[in-house]
Amino acid sequence: MLDVRTLRNDLDGVTAALARRGDESLDADVVKAAAMDAEMRRLAAERDQLRGRVNTLSKEVGALFREGRRDEAEGLQAESRSLGDREKELDAQADAVAAELRSLLLVIPNVPHPEAPDGAGDADNPVLQCGGPDPAGYGAAQRVPHWDIGADGLARPHAHVMLTMREIRIGEDGSAEFGAKVIKVEAPDGGDPLRKWRKLYEGTSLWWAVQGRNKKSVTANLKPPEGREFVRKLIADAQRRHGASAV
Repeated sequence: MLDVRTLRNDLDGVTAALARRGDESLDADVVKAAAMDAEMRRLAAERDQLRGRVNTLSKEVGALFREGRRDEAEGLQAESRSLGDREKELDAQADAVAAELRSLLLVIPNVPHPEAPDGAGDADNPVLQCGGPDPAGYGAAQRVPHWDIGADGLARPHAHVMLTMREIRIGEDGSAEFGAKVIKVEAPDGGDPLRKWRKLYEGTSLWWAVQGRNKKSVTANLKPPEGREFVRKLIADAQRRHGASAV
């Protein structure tokens, strides 16, 4: 939020800086905010002056009563009450203007940094450097939005085949639900540890019921060469027939 002290001390500087944003309505808002700030300070100054006068009268009234000058004391009491009522009015007015000023300052943007380019939006920003992956290097399959892949999978079951050897956390949970045929290669000595993880029902983890749903599993011992060759052939066959991916 724009600091009202900045507005108070450098109104021309704030106006000039905000003009760089290209929004002409900001100039009127800044002028209005400055006027409201001046009015709030005027009301507060008059209120504080009356408050000081009331405090002085209170002391004088006490002294007059002690001296037995009751009529004079009661006259000052009446004046003090009148000034006190006016003080309350000014205090309420100052608070109302302060609240309205705060609401206005909330919608006035901060002044731009001196090195920021002029303009009304990000379209006016100059492009200095581009980073990250190069879309030109993406393959055809990588250019298809995931929602289109999902719609295609629902329309054509097993339009995509995915082979995975991951354990515990199966990252491709949603693929089978969108029509992909997910084949999970597991170790022959019990399979994925997730099958026995935490809460079991009829000997199988409830987590496995969630993570393994809609997937097919095969076992392969990768220690002997024939086991590794089996998986290679499984991947090659799936890629040849379906353009499968392996993770």
